[in-house]
Amino acid sequence: MKCLLKSGDTEKVIFFANVSRNNEIFILAANYLQNLDWRNDPDISKNVVGFYSKAKAFDQLAGFYDACAQVEIDDYKDYAKAKRSLEDAMKVAAKSTGPGKDKKVASFEQRIAVVDKFMTAKSLAKTDPNEMVALLQQLLEDADVDSAIRSGDAFALLVTHAYESDDVQNAVELINAMRQRNISVKAFINQKMLNEIQAKAGGSGSATDSTPERSDTRSSVTKQSQEAKGGDEDEDMQEDIEVEEGSPPRRK
Repeated sequence: MKCLLKSGDTEKVIFFANVSRNNEIFILAANYLQNLDWRNDPDISKNVVGFYSKAKAFDQLAGFYDACAQVEIDDYKDYAKAKRSLEDAMKVAAKSTGPGKDKKVASFEQRIAVVDKFMTAKSLAKTDPNEMVALLQQLLEDADVDSAIRSGDAFALLVTHAYESDDVQNAVELINAMRQRNISVKAFINQKMLNEIQAKAGGSGSATDSTPERSDTRSSVTKQSQEAKGGDEDEDMQEDIEVEEGSPPRRK
């Protein structure tokens, strides 16, 4: 099996794993398949789930479902699919006999609740925007919100609502709040909206803040990568919306 894994012959890896009936082989095959484009190839995803299930490797399977949820949120902003993946992860984690089982299940439950609350808020954008704002503000007050959703997505809904309500002051304050959390404004707010907010807020004596930002992701980023990106982000910030004088300093 190790030779097949090195060869990269996916069909043979799957075939050998299916005929081996060996738990270690199942896990090796599933681990290998996770490195492929399983999101766009249902057969690969199906085999990952199948092999982990056959091996009763519930912790690994829960981890795969968790990875699926993160990809759906970070790359596709598909919170509905992410929620389903988290629900699958919670069910599988409940079958585990490993240490920390209850803690893992509780963590998945909490994240599902946050995702569900965000989806509810998003669905109220047109019918009950005031309730949407209230729910999003509650989410952003949670220090662990980024373990479940991208806080930048919540801010984007709030900025859009303020923009559509012609509440420029609120929009600027929200963008400042994003920067204070080191969330990349441009990653969540389209440039056209930023330009229009800047135009409407112009003439207030504000100055562009060139503090670098990082993208809002829920994965850890090393200090070295942050420093490597700093120069490019400084240039990007020059094009961003102006911020008001006297705004609190941002974390670096």
